[in-house]
Amino acid sequence: MTRPNRPAYATVSDGALFGPEAAGYARYRPGLPGAEVHLLAATQHGVPAPVLLDLGTGTGQVPRALRPVLRRMTHIDLVDVNASMLEAARAVLEPIRGACTVEVFTGAAHTFAPAAPGRAPTLISCCRSFHWMARPEVLAMADRVAAPHCRMVFRWPGRDVVLPRPVERPVADVVAEGE
Repeated sequence: MTRPNRPAYATVSDGALFGPEAAGYARYRPGLPGAEVHLLAATQHGVPAPVLLDLGTGTGQVPRALRPVLRRMTHIDLVDVNASMLEAARAVLEPIRGACTVEVFTGAAHTFAPAAPGRAPTLISCCRSFHWMARPEVLAMADRVAAPHCRMVFRWPGRDVVLPRPVERPVADVVAEGE
């Protein structure tokens, strides 16, 4: 999947990781533990209209797990390089989305920009794919698009980071301390 002397994100394209295997991925990939879902939902306590930005959404495991618990969520942005994964995510959210709007963005996470003004995310999650991304660029993008009191959750092998905002320094500096 990766090549020597090249960062993982340099080799990622629409079909590079999982190709058309979204259904199998969704079926066999373990979901989020219930305690983790409730912790994510708790970060939105007191937020009247939560907006989720899910980076590297894959088949939508994070929004699918959060939506029933966080019913006040008003909008979800799904971001992934794989169009078939995004379609699977949109399909799995359709029966449970209710009044919540859903937008998909096919492309690298660091190139994301909200499609509409007023949709700054109050929760940014990147729960299983951060190690595949251009991390400094993704963190800079997250810093740029986040609502003033957004919570950012980044997970990758061996590391979990939950950041409240506002932060005194660029998000990339805070995350880099633990690497």
